[in-house]
Amino acid sequence: MSLPPVKLYKYIPPARVDILQNLAIRFTQPSALNDPFEFNLLFSEVLSTQQLREYYEQADKHKLAMEAIGRLPEDQKAMFALLPREQFLRMLEQFTSTIFNPEKIDNIHKSYVAPLTPKLKKVIYDGLNKTIGILSLSATPLSPPMWANYAENSTGFVLEFDTAHSFFNGRRSNKDEFYHLREVVYADRQPSATMMDMPFDTFVLKSKSWEYEKEWRMLLPLDAACKKFTTPCGDDVSLFNVPATSISKIIIGLNTKDHAISELIDILAKNGHFAHIKLEKIQKGSTGFELTKFKNE
Repeated sequence: MSLPPVKLYKYIPPARVDILQNLAIRFTQPSALNDPFEFNLLFSEVLSTQQLREYYEQADKHKLAMEAIGRLPEDQKAMFALLPREQFLRMLEQFTSTIFNPEKIDNIHKSYVAPLTPKLKKVIYDGLNKTIGILSLSATPLSPPMWANYAENSTGFVLEFDTAHSFFNGRRSNKDEFYHLREVVYADRQPSATMMDMPFDTFVLKSKSWEYEKEWRMLLPLDAACKKFTTPCGDDVSLFNVPATSISKIIIGLNTKDHAISELIDILAKNGHFAHIKLEKIQKGSTGFELTKFKNE
């Protein structure tokens, strides 16, 4: 696992100055992100016919048969109970060889397993969408497309975060998907044959067309949000407390309006927790965006 850069950046539109005012930031559910393929489940089917055959070959067929008999109506179960043990075992052997032969397994796969794939994909995606919130950060504050797309055509600002802060380092175990920063993997992949063959980087996998974002992300469980509400347009929003000490710098956009700059300066001046935060501004360089120290004139 790659270590994150010392600093990561969040592009913010001017209207979201309330992030600083309230020290609360949104972790967004997959369906509300601008990439419609977020958490895309890349598998063609739940289980292949061969995998289903292998499962039945390794299964305790006697146990499976007994479980099937146990689900029969009481009068039919009573009939089995009247049979001599040897006769019952012979019937059980015939039953299992009839039920678990290759042709029957193929029919089970075709009739029950294959149709299950789209339904299972939807159930999993809906579950993830109700469970997981994502904070997307970038490794660069100097991306013109990012300023255009996420900071309202460079009229907003960028927050610089210190990745060494405990806010980004709360992982509870090596298998924990939450509370730590992870680098996004950019790759154009074909679907795996089955769900069992699918790689386990779905949470950080995006198409190479998004590679310019240089994204790192942190996932948090939505039920841990400090505040939840629904916007007038029906969008569910989950906010999480963000420590002032995790923010090290604010970068003002190339086209940020004077009143928005004044508002930022006023917020920093009124909150003693922001005394450490530096202010810089984007300017046009000879080949792209550059950073310069902000001068409040």
